[in-house]
Amino acid sequence: CDFDNKYRGTAVLTCRDGTKCKKGPYSELLGCAPEVQCAPPDIGSCAVNASACVGILPGASCELACIWPYHGQGTIATCPNDNVDPLQPVVWPKSWNPSMCRLDCPDPSEPP
Repeated sequence: CDFDNKYRGTAVLTCRDGTKCKKGPYSELLGCAPEVQCAPPDIGSCAVNASACVGILPGASCELACIWPYHGQGTIATCPNDNVDPLQPVVWPKSWNPSMCRLDCPDPSEPP
C-alpha cells in the first residue's frame, strides 16, 4: 500500500479470476484503502452538541459539549488513526457517556 499517500492495509497480488498469480496483465493488487474521515457520532441525545465532530480526519479530535440548558462534563472524541472505514464514528473515552449532560429541575421554593 502507498502509505505516503495515506493508503492503509496489506496489498495482496491476485489474478482477476481470484487465483494467485504473478504480476501481469491479469493481476491486480487488493487490500489497500484510502484513509477517510470518520462518520459523525450517533449521540442519540439532544443534550450534546456534536457539530464539531463532522468531517474529522484520521488522528484528529473534536469536542462533544453539553447544550444549554443541559450541563455537565463534555469530552474530546477522536477519529482513529489510519481510519479506512467511512462508517466508523469518532470515539470518546469509555469513562464518558451522553447522559452525563443532564437537566436539573429544582423543586420550586413555594407551591403554586
